[in-house]
Amino acid sequence: MWFRWFVLLRLPISVVMLLGLGTASRELWTSEFGAVCAVAALAFLGAVSIKLLRRRRGALLLARWLLALEIVGAVLLVGSGDYMVARHVDVGALFACGCAVGFLWTLPNSLVLHSQRGRFTEKKSVL
Repeated sequence: MWFRWFVLLRLPISVVMLLGLGTASRELWTSEFGAVCAVAALAFLGAVSIKLLRRRRGALLLARWLLALEIVGAVLLVGSGDYMVARHVDVGALFACGCAVGFLWTLPNSLVLHSQRGRFTEKKSVL
């Protein structure tokens, strides 16, 4: 039961991080491409969350990819914000953001998912 709450409560932070992919794509290419990237990332988030809630096989592998995309999205969000304001990207700030997201967000999420891996490999009885 608590695992469902874990998956649902992490959604708002994941949405913000994944919108960084769309923000950076909009700055680098066109606004249409940024919108497509943002919608695709949010659709991937929805698909992975549904698979995690239903405890489908392969959900943990997709969750790893989602956590990697969240790190990239958070770094791109910070980088695109710096670029929009100052037209300069501070690599140190990007590295610090990547480390902070990795240790404060991705590591605890991956530990929780790793502790629940038995639920994804159990055979479910029909009865």
